[in-house]
Amino acid sequence: MRLRQSLPGAVLATALLCFLARGIFYCSFMPLWEGYDEWAHFGYIQQIVSTNRPLVDRTESVSRELWASMNLAPAPWNTGKPFITQDDFWRLPAEERAARAAALRNLSPGWSKEPERNGAPIYEALQPPLYYWIASIPYWLVAHRPIADRVFVIRCVSLAIACLAIPLVFLIGERVFRSVLPALLVAILLAMLPELMIDVCRAGNECLGIVLFSWLTLLVLTPESSRTSICTGIALGLGLLTKAYFLTSVPALLVIYAVRAWRGTDRRARLRQAVLVFGIAFAIAGWWYVRNRITTGAWSGLLESAKLAHHTPGQFLEAAMQVNWRNAMDSILLSHIWFGGWSSLQVRSWMYHLIFFVIEASIVGVLLALRDTEKRKSIGTLAAIYGFFWLGQLYNVLLLFMAKGASTSMGWYMYCVVAAELVLLVLGIQTLLPKRFRPWAISILILLAGTLDFYTVTFVSIPYYAGLTAHAANTGAVRAFHFSSLENIGIAGVMGRLSIMKAAWLTPAVQTFLYLIYAAATALLIVLPFRLSMITQTVSVDASLPDKRK
Repeated sequence: MRLRQSLPGAVLATALLCFLARGIFYCSFMPLWEGYDEWAHFGYIQQIVSTNRPLVDRTESVSRELWASMNLAPAPWNTGKPFITQDDFWRLPAEERAARAAALRNLSPGWSKEPERNGAPIYEALQPPLYYWIASIPYWLVAHRPIADRVFVIRCVSLAIACLAIPLVFLIGERVFRSVLPALLVAILLAMLPELMIDVCRAGNECLGIVLFSWLTLLVLTPESSRTSICTGIALGLGLLTKAYFLTSVPALLVIYAVRAWRGTDRRARLRQAVLVFGIAFAIAGWWYVRNRITTGAWSGLLESAKLAHHTPGQFLEAAMQVNWRNAMDSILLSHIWFGGWSSLQVRSWMYHLIFFVIEASIVGVLLALRDTEKRKSIGTLAAIYGFFWLGQLYNVLLLFMAKGASTSMGWYMYCVVAAELVLLVLGIQTLLPKRFRPWAISILILLAGTLDFYTVTFVSIPYYAGLTAHAANTGAVRAFHFSSLENIGIAGVMGRLSIMKAAWLTPAVQTFLYLIYAAATALLIVLPFRLSMITQTVSVDASLPDKRK
């Protein structure tokens, strides 16, 4: 009995520590500004602190310091002039690379308060401000440090925020499965996802969006009460003040509340709860969207929405008929599974197709699970949250096509609803298998995720960021890594190259230590679910939980 009570907490704590250990290495080895839009997110934070203003105009230029760092550090592939890309940086003489690194370390922090007249605008200032307000506090504490140190601190802050999603996902899984073991396996799977690590180990508001959407999902699955409604309204309001894609949760909640009112007996109580939720959310975040509407003509305030604010429904329909939707779906799924930062690193196509097969099988399993009346309500709730987010993604495809002519969207946005996604994925796989095989199947899925993570870090990302591989000029694909490329520099040389343009204390020795910790944490997360599945054969930690909705 004591083991049954202590094991879930120990497993969750282990998953959390492993997530942080893995994430710290991601924060350390990812090049400066390699994260998606990282420089613009960082510039938003920097401008809030430097000007002592809570809001930043999207037309404001980056600071002199930030612009200088962007010109010194290697830029993501295909960025274009005046920047030098990762590929070209490693073709420079070693002396010039060292001079650039020294110049970066010696940039004056005082330049952070001087705007660069010819610099790029801080376009991420179109984002709702909550994350940037939060991140400005630790930034202010280290504002006197070199810029590389500040970037590392903000990355670690983002990682620390994101780790809160692990216990939330466990609680969601517990409510849906009403069983401890699959809920723990979902949490471990979350801690292992490689693209998630790239997404949250950077300056950017995605980390907070993931946590708040997970909290919102948990609350929607919680038995209705005034307290739950108040918390749901707070979660929705804070989410809307974090990412505009929380707008997709509004129709999802409307559908969920409408179905509950239609099936329930006390419809007035359901109506009061819905009014309370949306009233609180509007009180928290309504001002931001009203401001967007006034200043840009679009509720979201996003660049593409503002640009197309005056287009007619007929023009949108005509454009929708021209979009290559298959290509758009492929790009979303591919960049959701693994897409190595702004340099567009990818893995072999068969790896993506293997995961596509798992997803397709899971969808079949979820449809079969609808026959279970006890789980049908939870599945419907998760499907509404996840489905409306997908509709938002497809709408973003349409906006990007009309604004830029590209049938694509960013798959890393999908991590905002990763809680609903992973629970549905695990539920679908479990439905297709006999009960005794279910934990092992999810353990194998975690093994696959861990293998993909270790492979992409060790044999794709690190070789590219260390200049051992590069994009092919004709296709844009990154050439495969071969061990023979280590002959001239060795492993010590690789770690030395990873330390360039980083915080001064991130020496090759420290990078090596962090890599070993990362590898150990990844191995532990792979072993943990198999060990957990073995324990459950003798200790009933997988006992059914009481239905908390009664």
